[in-house]
Amino acid sequence: MSDNTPGGRRPGHVNGLAIRRARLAKGMTLRDVSAACKLRDCPIDASNLARAENNLRGAIGPRKIPVLMEVLGLRIEDLIPDDGEVAA
Repeated sequence: MSDNTPGGRRPGHVNGLAIRRARLAKGMTLRDVSAACKLRDCPIDASNLARAENNLRGAIGPRKIPVLMEVLGLRIEDLIPDDGEVAA
């Protein structure tokens, strides 16, 4: 049994749509978020942020998620994917 979803996406560890919504609500680009994380001694590449927003597994390691939450003002509840909710 495959864990691939339609469109070739694999289920991720975090809700990519929530990350994208929070980033856009703050008026931030992927590079802005990457830079803010780097300032907190937690580099997250913009390409990995994009992968996370598209629900690709392993894009952001578990040790980096708290920093991303801080930068974007997210709660852990925000990062738990709802069934069927994926990034567009």
